[in-house]
Amino acid sequence: IERYLSLPPTVPDRVRRLALELTRNSANPYDKASAIEDYLRTLEYTTQIETPPYNADAVDYFLFTMKKGYSEYFASSMTVLLRENGIPARLDVGYATGEYDAASKQFVVREKQSHGWVEAFFPGYGWIPFEPTPIYDKIKRVAPPEEDGDNSGTGESEFEFPLEDF
Repeated sequence: IERYLSLPPTVPDRVRRLALELTRNSANPYDKASAIEDYLRTLEYTTQIETPPYNADAVDYFLFTMKKGYSEYFASSMTVLLRENGIPARLDVGYATGEYDAASKQFVVREKQSHGWVEAFFPGYGWIPFEPTPIYDKIKRVAPPEEDGDNSGTGESEFEFPLEDF
């Protein structure tokens, strides 16, 4: 977990101050992560940005100068802000859902669907994803079924399924 808390000593002080300011009213690590996510979702999404100047800290430049960017900027910033708050975090990259092609009954995923998001680690819960990029929906959280919950009398959780159905 320690590697997911590491930050270079060159993180600008104003980034460190923003991390603490955004979370000052948060009661627990999850609320801190949500506060950071909510703040980042107020910034503008665009793929049309200037390249940060040479030797500029990309997160600092995004948060304080550009205030707009694409998903990797949002995810990198959230990762740094979480780590600054002592919350282990990692940046994940992959692809968002593409366009559905009715003729082939498949999704077509193109380079423009490349996407970055964040996972934060919470002891007892594991890695939880967050979506700081405003053009994507926030990740909906649902409570897990209760141990003795009503599962229509089957005795099995609705989230479990036999391996042969996998």
